[in-house]
Amino acid sequence: MNLDTVFKSYDIRGIADTEITEELAYFVGNALAQRNNLKTCVVGRDARKTSPQLMKAVVKGLVDAGVTVTTIGLCSTPQIKWVVGKTGVDAGIMVSASHNPPEYNGFKILEKHGLALGQFNGLHELKNYQEPVKKEGGSAREHNYTDEFVKDAMAVLTESKTHVFIDPSGGVGSPEIKRLMELGNYNFTLFNAEIDPSFSVHSPNPLDAEAVEPAKDFCAMNNCLGAVLDADADRIIFIDEEGQVVPGDYYGAWIVRELKLTKAAATVRDSQVVKDEITKLNGEYHMTPVGHVFVQNALYEKGLDIGIEKSGHIFLKQSYCAENHLMTLLLTLKALNGRRLADEIKTYKETYISSEEHNYRVKDKQEVLDAALTLFEDAEVITIDGVLLTGEGWWVSVRASNTEPLMRLTWEATTQDKYTSLKKKLAEFIEPFVEN
Repeated sequence: MNLDTVFKSYDIRGIADTEITEELAYFVGNALAQRNNLKTCVVGRDARKTSPQLMKAVVKGLVDAGVTVTTIGLCSTPQIKWVVGKTGVDAGIMVSASHNPPEYNGFKILEKHGLALGQFNGLHELKNYQEPVKKEGGSAREHNYTDEFVKDAMAVLTESKTHVFIDPSGGVGSPEIKRLMELGNYNFTLFNAEIDPSFSVHSPNPLDAEAVEPAKDFCAMNNCLGAVLDADADRIIFIDEEGQVVPGDYYGAWIVRELKLTKAAATVRDSQVVKDEITKLNGEYHMTPVGHVFVQNALYEKGLDIGIEKSGHIFLKQSYCAENHLMTLLLTLKALNGRRLADEIKTYKETYISSEEHNYRVKDKQEVLDAALTLFEDAEVITIDGVLLTGEGWWVSVRASNTEPLMRLTWEATTQDKYTSLKKKLAEFIEPFVEN
């Protein structure tokens, strides 16, 4: 096993059958049992073709180490996080490659309370436990938590007339959405809702432009709200009634305002609108590095109400500090109460001009970060994730990729002139470092 190639920043992931094997799956279960001294663990899986066999191997690794395992079968990542939080077990393992193409698979590791384990809080320590252990007392049982998970979300709202186009991207969010429709009274139009391990309709990543095209077209034509999930349903991207993608940070700022959530976390690349709304509520705002592991852990450790990421991860205190696509959708419908999301976020678009994240392949990432520290003489400098430079009515983020020789540049300004000026200055800044 070449562990270094599959251990990533936030999970374990690679090509199924060659990099992600049953041998590796057994190792993951057994190593987690050793590292965390597990007594109990929950294991679930996505719908990829290799996931059932990989789940069996994970369970065997756990049981051999003396762990009492509950397998919950096909589920979303939000559901398994909810189960770990709800039942109080020691850990959870989700067999999934999230939004990667169909030839991939992997493992998401959850510690107690359903908190994600990443490189920065111990994931790579599992590599220290390559010698398997065998203990007496291990066992495995099956339990389906889908109904409990869905009904818990429905405590927010049991019926709504708001028309919503929902695209689960052929992923494991589909059965949960369908069960929600069976138990409640909602006006949903489903698209691409049959589980499809090959993702033949479109990419399972809602940040890909082609993945949101069906929703954009339908919503613009029918003046309705849209929601696109990624393959394991831990991200939800909203499409407004005019067929425009709603950035996760704009959505987060709006839901903070509507629900009066006074304690929130967002990342260094998220719009100033989030902090603005928290400030208006005299609330508590926390900035984190980019990455769902950081945001979720901040939510839990600091007792916050919500965690926000531009990429569509929305973390809710009321769902054990984890993502919950069902609860997020129902909270949105409750907050809208018949209004249009397009109208609600219009002021954000008028107040701030935000860039996409621009990636540049460079020779030396640290050299770029060192140079960024003095890019603007009058800027406040924050270094919790790369270099964040802030000034009156603007900010610039210069971050290094954790896995590739890439620098990621993002910026925002309150005027078009300032935005254009920042764009020009950043292009001139990064050019000498770019690898030809």
